[in-house]
Amino acid sequence: MQQFLLFLHVLGAATWFGAGVAAMTLSMRYAKAEGPAASTFHRALADLGLRVQTPAAVVLLVTGIFLVLGSNDAYSFGSVFVSIGFFTIIVGAILGSRFFGPLAKKAADLHDSGEVGAARAIEAKVARVGSAEGALLAITIAAMIWRWGA
Repeated sequence: MQQFLLFLHVLGAATWFGAGVAAMTLSMRYAKAEGPAASTFHRALADLGLRVQTPAAVVLLVTGIFLVLGSNDAYSFGSVFVSIGFFTIIVGAILGSRFFGPLAKKAADLHDSGEVGAARAIEAKVARVGSAEGALLAITIAAMIWRWGA
């Protein structure tokens, strides 16, 4: 059972990280888009967060808890890498619900109304924070692989 939970845990991490990489890559492609194309793109980004990244984070949280509970004291909730994992999930949940999702919708609305300059300012802010979140995820994955503080 532990191996299956670990499989789901790794799959969740790969999905969350991969969706972020896809979003950044596609953002570069759509950087000059305006109007309906840009609006549709930003609504798709919000949907990606809601329908892909959020469920992946839930899978990570649930499987992570069960992995620790079933670890036979190999590691605990006090392990550094487990704490890093919880921290990353909390940060990701806050960013997704309070930052990425709302700003993607706002950027879409601004493109719909022709306010391209304001939309570009939001896109730049989202790109900076998205890069930081991607780095945090990469650090968390490293912490998990090497079981920092186990």
